Amino acid sequence: MVREMIDEDKPLAYVLGTQPFHPLPVDLLVRPPTLIPRPETEHWVSLLIDQILAARDEPSRTARPYRILDIGTGTGCIALALTHGLLRTCEGREKGSFSALQQLQGLQPSRSSIDTSHPIKFDLVVSNPPYIPLHEYAHLDRSVREWEDRGALVGESTTQPSKEDDGLVFYRRIVSLLDGLLAQGGQGEEPVVAFEVGKGQARNVEGMLLEWQSGKGEKLEVEIVEDPWGIERAVFASWKR
Repeated sequence: MVREMIDEDKPLAYVLGTQPFHPLPVDLLVRPPTLIPRPETEHWVSLLIDQILAARDEPSRTARPYRILDIGTGTGCIALALTHGLLRTCEGREKGSFSALQQLQGLQPSRSSIDTSHPIKFDLVVSNPPYIPLHEYAHLDRSVREWEDRGALVGESTTQPSKEDDGLVFYRRIVSLLDGLLAQGGQGEEPVVAFEVGKGQARNVEGMLLEWQSGKGEKLEVEIVEDPWGIERAVFASWKR
């Protein structure tokens, strides 16, 4: 175990095969080259759960199910944490959640394009897409470059490389699809979009979202969330009531 970490720069999570992720009661299964969940992701996901729960306490909420779309799910850490964090507050749902979470991570979603014509619309679109600019990839730590999936790290399309090389290719694509993904009006004041972003990218992603909402009847309120190290790490967008 120690030799693998020293000689091969193998990340500890891959050596152990698991990685904790708050607020999940069980560790996530992690295998190379799936991206290892980071503590900064854990931080903003916990804040997102708190905001959703606070909004769901409002008496004006509708009775229909609250639907979340996680784009680029990887280990499933975000979807699983949201599932656990929201279900734990529902009467009668705590029992059996442990096994349900284990079964959820066992699902193997296929790689496919997003079908925005699907009749089901979502109350929240969440994503931690690849966002590292191509020119920065070579400078990443060896334990990242040689073990984790390059496609989950570099924010650049392999089929249509961008001229900007700013790591923002996937945000542009997701924002362009929001009209076909989001339910109209939402259910309350909780975020309807939540993105993780790289260092120095938050303001650009904020601008994309504000441009998307321009001309719409409702006003979008964008919040930039810092991680525990003071880096702007997530962007939340909510309809301002």
